[in-house]
Amino acid sequence: NFNITREDWVSRFTYDYDKRYFLDISGAYNGSEKYGKNYRFDVFPAVAAGWTLTNESFMDEVKKKWLNKLKIRGSYGLIGDDRGGSRFEYQRTWNIGGGAFINNNATNQSSPYTFIREGNVGNPNLQWETAIKYNIGAELGLFNNAITAEFDYFGEDRSNILIPSSQRAVPEWFGANPPSFNGGETEVRGYEITLAANHTFGNGLNIFGNL
Repeated sequence: NFNITREDWVSRFTYDYDKRYFLDISGAYNGSEKYGKNYRFDVFPAVAAGWTLTNESFMDEVKKKWLNKLKIRGSYGLIGDDRGGSRFEYQRTWNIGGGAFINNNATNQSSPYTFIREGNVGNPNLQWETAIKYNIGAELGLFNNAITAEFDYFGEDRSNILIPSSQRAVPEWFGANPPSFNGGETEVRGYEITLAANHTFGNGLNIFGNL
């Protein structure tokens, strides 16, 4: 047995200016043993930014009346996934077998020849599955945060999904199990809305709810 090997380098830069502007930049440099030397390592960057408008001076008058918090934010990034497939699928392998048996109607004799057959066809172009993920959101607070709300719209475009041998259609005369290949794609779109209310009466009784 061989040890499973991975190599991962991660970096991150975060910046906050006066609780108004926010920036987050990150990146990963990943390597996986499941791919050949041309595709083994890849870079996966991501960036996120936010702006709290209610911390700007031009919002002071509005904040005094009814608006406590208004923040908009967004993120965009590329991630990699190597969980699909098996080890060493990118390599062509050969199996060495013993001599075949020959039936001469008298006795089964072993052939003196050693036979070599192709065990795994291999695909040297196997590479990381990748997904572009993005999100746009807003946060809102009203009437001394008695009412709060959050809205998020998100998406994911995944490509290079590994199609295994069992799902490939090849002619019978191919003579072997076909190798896996990066050919699948999926798209995801969605949104999430959160509404909340919170109020404390003069006698200390507090009621709150989330939807």
